[in-house]
Amino acid sequence: SFNYMIGEMKGLIDFQKDTIEELKRERDYVAEIQKQKRKAELKALQAQINPHFLYNTLNTITWQAADQGAEEIARLSNLLGKFFRLTLRKGAEVITLREEAEHVRSYLDIQRIRYRDKIQYNIQISEQAMEAPVIKLILQPLVENSIYHGIKEKQGEGMIRVQAAVEKSGAEEYLILTVWDNGIGMEEEKIRGINQGLRDGITGQSEGYGIYNVNERIRIYYGRQYGLSFAGKPGMWTRAVVTLPFCSTDKGEMQDEPNIDRR
Repeated sequence: SFNYMIGEMKGLIDFQKDTIEELKRERDYVAEIQKQKRKAELKALQAQINPHFLYNTLNTITWQAADQGAEEIARLSNLLGKFFRLTLRKGAEVITLREEAEHVRSYLDIQRIRYRDKIQYNIQISEQAMEAPVIKLILQPLVENSIYHGIKEKQGEGMIRVQAAVEKSGAEEYLILTVWDNGIGMEEEKIRGINQGLRDGITGQSEGYGIYNVNERIRIYYGRQYGLSFAGKPGMWTRAVVTLPFCSTDKGEMQDEPNIDRR
């Protein structure tokens, strides 16, 4: 009995040692995570310095161009300043869809100055959707994709339509964002490949980086059931559709914390 008791005590001591070692490893891991978090926060703050400097410099260019009668240069720098102001927005990740639409409008007006009469656009957002909170910079990359991969290669004038509406399915409400263009379109096989990549959560692609970035940010923030998909016809049109959960501001304050899908 005495020997049995000694054996049990030894087993408990060994278990306690293993537990202590495991706790030490977890402590070191948490300390490393905190260290990496502080580094990331520092990098994020440092990354804001150059855009703010550029934004302030653009304001100076606007004033000087206006004083010298260079109206188009003044308008261009003013639009670019608005574009960066909405991009920065004090570092907030979540903005209203109204602000996101204003950001896209500034971008399209800049592109219209560049491409002259080649680009026309129309933005239609339902009143119900206007104040819906969304993560920022989800529409502009899709519009950019329409210009550079659709309309730029098209002969004649191109049209981009940006639309947003709230749709209901059962008890759930969804915010559906659409970016349509009448550019050169895409082959069915290419569309299937893109959609498969979006479903698989592919990142780091050199081609189409913007759309994969948008899709992955949506999936990280809202959950894997939301995201981006494409449709189109070769030589006719392309449509990008973003599906998000709908939450009006009267249902609660906008949150900057993601609803992380941990599956």
